[in-house]
Amino acid sequence: MYPYLPFRYKKQDAESTLVKEIQMGLAQGPVGLIYFDIVHFSQVEQEYGREVSEKILSSIEQHLDRLSKRFPFVLHSFRALGDDFYIFVQLHPASHESLEEMLKNKTQVLYTHLVTSLEKEFPFLRERIELHLSLVIMTRKDGQSTEIILYDAIKQALQRAKEAYHSDLHTIHQKEFQEILLNQKISTLFQPIISLSTGTPLGFETLTRGPEGSYFHSPLNLFQFAEWENSLYTLEKIARERAIKKGAPLIHATQKLFINMNAHVIYDPMFTPGHTLLRVEEAGLTPRNIVFEITERNAIEDFDAFKKAIAHYRSQGFLIAVDDAGAGYAYLQAILELKPDYIKVDRSLIQNIEQNKVKENMLESFVNFALKMNSKVIAEGIETPAELERVIRLGVHYGQGFFLARPHDPPHACASEALEIIDRNRRVVNLSLSRMRVGEITSSAKSFPAAMPTALVAEYFQQVRGEQGVVILKDGKVFGLVMKSKLNQILATQYGSALYARQPIEKITDTDALVVDQNTPIDAVAQLAISRPSEQIYDLIIVRDEDQLKGVVSVEAILDYLAHVKVEMVRLSNPLTGLPGNQVIDKMLSNRLQSEIPFSLIYADLDYFKWYNDQYGFQRGDQVIRYLSQLLMEVVSLKGNDSDFIGHIGGDDFLLITSLEKGVPIAQELIRLFDKQIKGFYDSFDEKEKVIYDREGNAVPFAGLTLSLGVLQISNSGGLTTEHLSFISAKVKKEAKQLRGSAYAVYTYPEQESGSTQGTLPLAGE
Repeated sequence: MYPYLPFRYKKQDAESTLVKEIQMGLAQGPVGLIYFDIVHFSQVEQEYGREVSEKILSSIEQHLDRLSKRFPFVLHSFRALGDDFYIFVQLHPASHESLEEMLKNKTQVLYTHLVTSLEKEFPFLRERIELHLSLVIMTRKDGQSTEIILYDAIKQALQRAKEAYHSDLHTIHQKEFQEILLNQKISTLFQPIISLSTGTPLGFETLTRGPEGSYFHSPLNLFQFAEWENSLYTLEKIARERAIKKGAPLIHATQKLFINMNAHVIYDPMFTPGHTLLRVEEAGLTPRNIVFEITERNAIEDFDAFKKAIAHYRSQGFLIAVDDAGAGYAYLQAILELKPDYIKVDRSLIQNIEQNKVKENMLESFVNFALKMNSKVIAEGIETPAELERVIRLGVHYGQGFFLARPHDPPHACASEALEIIDRNRRVVNLSLSRMRVGEITSSAKSFPAAMPTALVAEYFQQVRGEQGVVILKDGKVFGLVMKSKLNQILATQYGSALYARQPIEKITDTDALVVDQNTPIDAVAQLAISRPSEQIYDLIIVRDEDQLKGVVSVEAILDYLAHVKVEMVRLSNPLTGLPGNQVIDKMLSNRLQSEIPFSLIYADLDYFKWYNDQYGFQRGDQVIRYLSQLLMEVVSLKGNDSDFIGHIGGDDFLLITSLEKGVPIAQELIRLFDKQIKGFYDSFDEKEKVIYDREGNAVPFAGLTLSLGVLQISNSGGLTTEHLSFISAKVKKEAKQLRGSAYAVYTYPEQESGSTQGTLPLAGE
């Protein structure tokens, strides 16, 4: 009907109603037009899908209808295309209030009600809703039709929305924002960043919020407004000081506070690099406790200036993280230029990663890239068990997200369900890591006798610039350690050189240095190293071969090695259970045979698993396989040894390596628990036996899924090959499967060259 309206209205009769209502409103006085759209709504649609996005938009329409009934001044409201909305309000001028003030006040009332209702209905939108507003006042004009007035107003509203970031609402919020800065009315929440190897917090990200119930409670609104007002540095300074003061009591010597820093802050004339160090020291922390998280979604304007500022922080000992990696080219550039200590991967790459092979490949590339750069990867926005499982399997070092713990003050502990997933994967990796000894990664060490003058040791450090420390020997035995940095600190004091230069080096030797045997497991050494006092945390570790010096190893070398090995272990593990796959199994078997130490193998296999898959579907079948993998780990932790190994051959076949005497007790406990717990995987458990057909078509008595275990006791592996081992295992496993119900068969090598002993346990309930 009215072809010149700048959008396609839903129906002609609705368009006619709109024009009539505006005409009636103009007859009574000025009419205000409030146009708004949702900032970054495309991101919401990308994260939650089109269906959820449409529900949100429909809900806004419904809320606007309710507001029109609640507030008589609302004449009409409608949604045009996408997330564009229009509200028309009646303005009744008063002597004390201008039309502009009246429209702004009515806008504030409607805005507050609408946003509050949306956040209540859609909790995941909390602190993310931001409306872009544009306000226009319409009045009657002689000779102009209502349609033309309406057209001009809508066109003007759209034009204003495009022209500037300053909407009329900006003015409304200026006073409140200045009050926030003046009175420092902000709060700090803490969200744990969890080690995906140990389940313990690396530290906490500090998250700033404005006053509760305010437009500025959202950090997006708060910091964006600060940037508009050229007050970003002031706000970040307040937020940073509050985070350090409140966060200091929450962390111990090796933990971190991750503090957001907008890249543009360094260009602010008020930027003073030394200020933060003073606040950190006042709080009883060191720069190693602070990680500055670079958070700027636009490209950094001047990388040379920015790198210079970051280098200053690094020279003081602060750490650096790049946030939102994977969100665009600017972040790849930042990673390459800054070489950060931590790389935080954007939520967009983590969401539903278990369903997207491209995302998996990208994240795996980040992990491998980070290893080469000596950086650690943090996966942000982990919100489901499946996402956590997958990022662990891909070798990510740390995780953060609602599934682990939501932001809070004081901080929440990591959720128990998340810890169970981390613990399960840790046990899998640790089964192999416990066999790796620190002697394998030890480097040669420079040593000096305890009587050596200190000045000569200092001269050595000057000549060999890359040396971190030296070992001090007394009577040919390890006496202690001298680190270059600590020696320089002592000699740099006012009388240090005069007091110590000619003294024997033993006078300032650290005799409490960490000394370990070369056969100590690497992961155990790592735990000892990070448990040291903060002033020793990065000192070299001395490695001995019995009473003789073998060399030294740095904390960085240990952590890098463990990270690399864990990535490889996860990469070679079975995707369903996370247990090591066939490549690792073959290597472990070869190592066992070569060691010639007696051991037991247990081959585990489910009976009638094909029937279960056919009856209940593959998804339920996968649940049973995961259950069996967890049962194996549970029983090994109860009955086995720390060095035992569990592998997943494939399908419903598993392998367990343990000591010679533990094989039968583990098999017995596995069968006992399996028969007791497997009932939970049926929709209903029928105690009466059924008759089904096996794969050869033979009728067999059946009482549900059963577990067959073939136990090989290898008392002497001399001359035994993996091929021969496979032949024997197939034989003993076949014997176990011929027994009725859950059962195990035992074969001893080489004392018993033929035959086997058998063991069964009665079915539960018999």
